Amino acid sequence: MHAILAVLLILAGTQRTLAQSTDYTSILQANPYYYVPQDNTLAFQSSLTGFAPSPAGDQTLWNFTNSYTSNNSTYFTGIATGYINTTNGSTNSISGTINSSGNVYINFISSSGTNVGVGQFVNVNGVNQFLMQTHSGSAASYVNHWSYMAPTNSLNQITLQSESSVATYPTNSIWNQYSWITDSDWKYNATSLQGLGSFAITSYNNGYFIGAGLHENTTAFEILGSVTPTGEILFNYTGTNGSYLGSLWGNIDGTTMNLVAYDSSGNPTLDGTAQVVPEPSTYALFGLGTIGILMVLRRKKTA
Repeated sequence: MHAILAVLLILAGTQRTLAQSTDYTSILQANPYYYVPQDNTLAFQSSLTGFAPSPAGDQTLWNFTNSYTSNNSTYFTGIATGYINTTNGSTNSISGTINSSGNVYINFISSSGTNVGVGQFVNVNGVNQFLMQTHSGSAASYVNHWSYMAPTNSLNQITLQSESSVATYPTNSIWNQYSWITDSDWKYNATSLQGLGSFAITSYNNGYFIGAGLHENTTAFEILGSVTPTGEILFNYTGTNGSYLGSLWGNIDGTTMNLVAYDSSGNPTLDGTAQVVPEPSTYALFGLGTIGILMVLRRKKTA
């Protein structure tokens, strides 16, 4: 475990959450086109054959055709076109909301069903953009993607490029803010995960983590999740036989995961928490610290 006792201050450039008075509707009307920057084209696609998620290039384009304000929230609709390891884009309808706190919930609607994306509307180095986490597909095969969605004046050139060559993705290490979760063990208590249990995160790559868990009733599950540079998590879990697929949103706060259930309208509800299990060496440090404190107190008492 790396730096478990350290206080984590995670910054993505000079990112800030926009004020509650921000006019998101005007921003979307002025900038209706969004795309995935090259640093964020990495996605992971699951496979139930030995559960070996593999990297994939994902360029997704958004075109908002309508946006309006109601009850202190911004509502918007439009079209999303995704190019995931292919030059043949798949198109979904978009129906989304930005609430007064800047939290974003987007339904991606296709003939095969609806997937929900969650995130925030943020300002990074003076640029207003989305910071999103999504998963799409079924328990047998699904894609997990987190990304900043940056504004652009036109989608024409990016569309031509996406239709002529498969999106490449970065292979170097860019997003290391939460690499310390590699090889970490966790104990959880969460309703969606059937109460008490544990899981282990075995690998981390640019904001994606892979692992496996075990419910207290000995039911096993696999994990393919993502964590943004600011600590938001999308925790996807699936039965080892592909019998189900679930998803929890939330954040990492120090050594705690706060797990939140949500539906297609947002409506987040705290589902539970997970705590890092300290390594034996961490326990040893606690022990040495305790001994040191006792020795100091003893010296003061005999002084």
